[in-house]
Amino acid sequence: MVNSEEPKRRVAFVLVDGLGDVSLPRFGYKTPLQVANVPNLDAIASAGINGLMDPVEVGLGCGSDTAHLSLLGYDPRVYYRGRGAFESMGAGLAMSPGDIAFKSNFATLDEQTGVVTSRRADRHFEEEGPVLCAALDGLKLPTFPQYEVRVRYATEHRCGVVVKGPKLSGNISGTDPLKDNRLLLQAQPLDDSEEAKHTAAVVNELSKEISRILVAHPINARRAEEGKNIANVVLLRGCGIRIEVPQFEKIHSLWPCMVAPTKIIAGLGLSLGIDILEAPGATGDYRTLLTSKATAIARALSAPVNSCPNVFVPGEDEHKPGRSDGYDFGFLHIKAIDDAGHDKASIFKAKGLEAVDRAIGQLGRLLWQAESTGAFQYYICVTGDHSTPVEYGDHSFEPVPFTLCRLKDFVGAAGGESHLLETSLDPFPLPTIKSGEDLSTDYSSQDENRGKQDQAFKGDTVFEFNEIAAARGCLGRFAGSEMMGIIKTFLKSPRLITLNSVTDAGEVPLQNGFDQAVSISDEWLLQNVISTIYWCKLVGTMDQQLRHSAEGGRREKSQENREWVWGGCERTNINDNRLLYKLNFLMIQMNQRTLLQLITSSERRYLTFRVAQPLDDSDEQVPFALCHLKDTVGAVGRVSQLLATSLATDCLKSRRESAGY
Repeated sequence: MVNSEEPKRRVAFVLVDGLGDVSLPRFGYKTPLQVANVPNLDAIASAGINGLMDPVEVGLGCGSDTAHLSLLGYDPRVYYRGRGAFESMGAGLAMSPGDIAFKSNFATLDEQTGVVTSRRADRHFEEEGPVLCAALDGLKLPTFPQYEVRVRYATEHRCGVVVKGPKLSGNISGTDPLKDNRLLLQAQPLDDSEEAKHTAAVVNELSKEISRILVAHPINARRAEEGKNIANVVLLRGCGIRIEVPQFEKIHSLWPCMVAPTKIIAGLGLSLGIDILEAPGATGDYRTLLTSKATAIARALSAPVNSCPNVFVPGEDEHKPGRSDGYDFGFLHIKAIDDAGHDKASIFKAKGLEAVDRAIGQLGRLLWQAESTGAFQYYICVTGDHSTPVEYGDHSFEPVPFTLCRLKDFVGAAGGESHLLETSLDPFPLPTIKSGEDLSTDYSSQDENRGKQDQAFKGDTVFEFNEIAAARGCLGRFAGSEMMGIIKTFLKSPRLITLNSVTDAGEVPLQNGFDQAVSISDEWLLQNVISTIYWCKLVGTMDQQLRHSAEGGRREKSQENREWVWGGCERTNINDNRLLYKLNFLMIQMNQRTLLQLITSSERRYLTFRVAQPLDDSDEQVPFALCHLKDTVGAVGRVSQLLATSLATDCLKSRRESAGY
C-alpha cells in the first residue's frame, strides 16, 4: 500500500572509525581504501556529493570523542570535559552532576619497579573482564569512606570507573603513562583549587585499592600460571564530568538513534540525548556482527512500518522500547577499522573495509524495501571520524573522505533494484588474517578490476570512494563542524553540482541553474591565472550566495544581515611567494584539457575559479581564485604535499619546480 502523504526524509549515517589512511608501498602506494573492493561505497560516491573533511580542524590529529562532538555540531572546545564520563555512561553507569569518571584500561604493572609493562593486559578480555569489574564494583576507600566507586566492563581491555561524592573536580591528570614501559603516574591537580587537590588524593588512593584487589584475585593467579599478562592495575585517564549540552534533536530537528557497542561513543551519544539501539552480536571489536548493526539501524529508520529495536538505559538492567514512530537520523558506528589501524594490520584494514562495504549493501537493501512502501525517502552518508594510518598505528591529522547521496540514486549506481535485492542478508563475520599472511599481490590485481566505470552516475565527478578521489568532489575540503549543515541542506534540497570534462570543442552546457560556466585550457590557466592570482577574502555565513558582480573589486553588505563581505583583493605574483602551493593546487584534478567550471552555489562555498571584474577601472575581465581561507592553515603538512603530488598535472609540477617550490 502506497502512502499518500509526503514521505518522511531520513538519514542513515555510517561512520567508519579510523577510516582514512596514507599510501602504502606494499599496496603500490595506494591506501587500503583504494585497493579494497568496495562497490557499494563506490556507488554512494558515484551517486552523490563528495569532499574531504577535517573532523575538527586542519592539522589536528583528534580523538574519537572530540571528533564525534565536532561532527554532530558541538564545538569540543566548549563542550568537551574528558572522555571518562562517555566511557562510563556507555558501559552502563548512571552519572549525576558532580560525579567524575575515567576511561580505563586493565593493564600489567611490575610491582617491583612501578613500571607499566603493558597498557593492555589482554585485547581478548571478554570473559575475565566482567568478573574483575564485579570484584572492583563498590569498593571502599579507607581514607575517604564517603565516596562511592562504581566499575563496569566496557569492551576488550577497557572498563568505566565512576566516583560519586562531594567536592569532586574533573580538572586532574590521570595515572596512565600512555606508553608501555613507563612508570605508573600519580594523579595531579591541574589547577589550584582545593577540589582538584582533594580529588587527586582520592584518585591516587583509588588506584592503590584497585591494584590491591586485583593482585589477590584468582583470575590473575591463573593467568600467571598460564604465562599470560596479569591484570593487576587499572589505568585511569580522561577524568571527566557529565556534560550538560543542548540535545541533538533540539539543535537539528532530527530524532536521533545510534548503534555503537564501543562504550565511549555510546556514552557520548547518551550525553547528547541520542537513543542507543540494541543490536545483538554487535561487540565493537573484531568479533562484531555488522549485519546486526545494519538491521537495527534499518528497523529504527523504518518504524512504524517495521518494529523499532529496544534502546539502552544507563543504570538499568532492562532496555526500554524505542521510539514508536521511528527515528530521522540513524548513526551506525563501526570500530574494527580503527583497531586495524592501531594494530598496524594493513591487510586486515583493507579486508575489513570490504566487510563494511558488504554491510552497507545490506543496509541499502533493507532501506530500499522500506522506501518502496512510499512512506520514506532515505539518504546515505558515509565518512570517518579521523585517519588511523597503519604505518603509524595511531590517529593522525589527514582528512577523511565524505560522501552523501539519495538512496534512490545509490540503487541506480549500484546496478539497479534487481541487483540490490540479490544482496544476502545473512550475518557474516569479519575476515581473519593469519599471522604473517601477505595478500598484497591479490590486492594489486584486484584493484585493476575495482570498477570499470569512469564517470559518476549522478552528482559531482567522483565515482569511487577513497581519500584521493574525494578531493575532486564538489564539497572541496571542509571542517567537521559543517557536516550536519551539509546533511540537513541536502535533505531539504538535494541539488547536485556536476563537473564535466571539456570536449574537443571546449564547450560545456550550463549545469543545474548555477552561474556561468567557462571552459579553460591548461595553457590559458598557466598564462592568466597561475602568474596572477587574486586572493579574495570571504567573510560571512556559509549559506549566503556570493553572486557575480560587475561593481569592481569591492562589495560590502551590512553585518546585521550577515551577508558576504568581498574584501580587497590582493594581486600577487606566484613567483614571489608560495600562494599556489598553499592553495593545495585548489584540490582540483587538472589533467590536460580539463574543464575548470567557474561556479558558486547558494548552498556551499565551493572551491572554484570564477571570472570577475578587475580591481582597476579597465574593462577587461580577469580571473581570480575563490577558496576557503582556512585551507591555507595546513599547507605545510604532509596532507597538502600528498594532495599536491596526486592532483597536480605535469605542467603544474614543472611550473612549481621551476619556481623553486
